[in-house]
Amino acid sequence: MVLSKTRAFIIPLEASECIDLYDPWLLHRFDHEDMAFLGPSNSRRDFGTISLAVSVPDGIGRQTTTNCHFYAFGWYSGRLDLAHFSLVEASMYTPQYTAIQPWVEGWDRSSMEFMQKLNDQGVPKQSGVLIRLGKTGNTFLVTFTVERLSSKDVCTHVYWKVIFSCAVYPTSECPKIQQGQWQMGTVHLGRTT
Repeated sequence: MVLSKTRAFIIPLEASECIDLYDPWLLHRFDHEDMAFLGPSNSRRDFGTISLAVSVPDGIGRQTTTNCHFYAFGWYSGRLDLAHFSLVEASMYTPQYTAIQPWVEGWDRSSMEFMQKLNDQGVPKQSGVLIRLGKTGNTFLVTFTVERLSSKDVCTHVYWKVIFSCAVYPTSECPKIQQGQWQMGTVHLGRTT
């Protein structure tokens, strides 16, 4: 059987050199070889999270490392107005993440319920993470782009590809992070192509 015929929905992930992707969840819906979340046709459970380890030179001979969490919801529909994506710095939301972890690990959770838990805990929906690079006057921006693709060689439906990237800016010129609410049917954050 051709693999693309068994994949109803997929969200492949790609990262630049400064980013390592690790610890995907739900693990049984993640293909490590293709670096992609997979899903059946049940749109109630179309969510996935993955951690990012970001390591960049700080400009004074050392590496600055931070960990981030990426959240993806609503991507089964193929409609960007129903999809939600967010990238947050992990250390800023450790207590909140710890508080919802037992709930998240339970079975039969829906995207809506998961987004509500994030909202209740104050975990934002945002377009990226800013990392100040010490006294250099620079800021490192970690962000993502969402591409809408369609290929019957990959899966049976329209799908999204998420590309994580990094860039250094003088702090005064660094783009602002966009924030929004976790609500189905609202516009996602991040760039689309």
